[in-house]
Amino acid sequence: MPIPPIFLRLRIETNPPRTLREVVDGQQRLRSVLGFIEGAFPILGVHNQEYANLHFGDLPQDVKEDILSYKFQVNTLENISDAEVLKIFSRLNTYTQSLNHQELLNAEYFGAFKQTVYDIALRYYPFWTTKKIFTDEKIARMADAEFTSTLIMSMIGGIRQTKGPQIRAYYDRFDDEFPRAREIGERFDRVINLLSEAYGDALSRSRFRRLPLFYSLFLAIYDRAFGLPAAANEEPPAVQLVEQRPPLQVRPAMIGRNLRALEAEMQGAKPGTPVGDFVEAGSKGTADPGRRRARHAFLMGRLFAE
Repeated sequence: MPIPPIFLRLRIETNPPRTLREVVDGQQRLRSVLGFIEGAFPILGVHNQEYANLHFGDLPQDVKEDILSYKFQVNTLENISDAEVLKIFSRLNTYTQSLNHQELLNAEYFGAFKQTVYDIALRYYPFWTTKKIFTDEKIARMADAEFTSTLIMSMIGGIRQTKGPQIRAYYDRFDDEFPRAREIGERFDRVINLLSEAYGDALSRSRFRRLPLFYSLFLAIYDRAFGLPAAANEEPPAVQLVEQRPPLQVRPAMIGRNLRALEAEMQGAKPGTPVGDFVEAGSKGTADPGRRRARHAFLMGRLFAE
């Protein structure tokens, strides 16, 4: 994502003549850079393993010179009045959309959990878009990162509530360290690969591309392949990856066949029937943990039937 320019105002004052430079927009970025150079905080390992936990003064000289020589893009506003500065600042903040919850998290956290989530979400940009799970507009507003967060939360902590406060709690708890992040990423890859092999391009035309149903489909395959931990009362729980469960055979052809049969039944499902109840649980109150568990139990009984 390109870094937006910094806006500076240049003003010439006399008696004696001097040039004043005032920051109109970009103060937070400049303060962060200057704070790092002054030793206010170290480098996080998630951003650079080689220089993890080092402050600016501890870095090799050539690295410090690279940092000091970084050039910001700057737009210069020359000899404009205070009133004009206020108008420009107002425009900069009026014609942008308010930050959503995920964008606020993105601005606040820089650590291990965020890095894992964003790496995975970016890796699956082609999947999200070709399967019509997210549009480019949604991805630009970080909907893919938010959804990836909810999937990872459930992979390690069981089916649970994943609204804003709960998501923030995970970003906060696992900011410094996210245990077994690589293994979690590998398991995520395994589920997506199984799903892609099972349903292919049909997913882009399927009801299961809707987020509530895709959430349940993903976790059903994850549960079959690895085992899903029981939801703990702790928020957020410690990282739980089921270890002792014997591996179960997950055959993509079987999943694909059963998914197609289920989708056909969903077309005319009547209320009060098992399929009708599943459809309703995926249409109303979809993020409720009870409805999520009901959808999960139903899919576990249907997707893997021989």
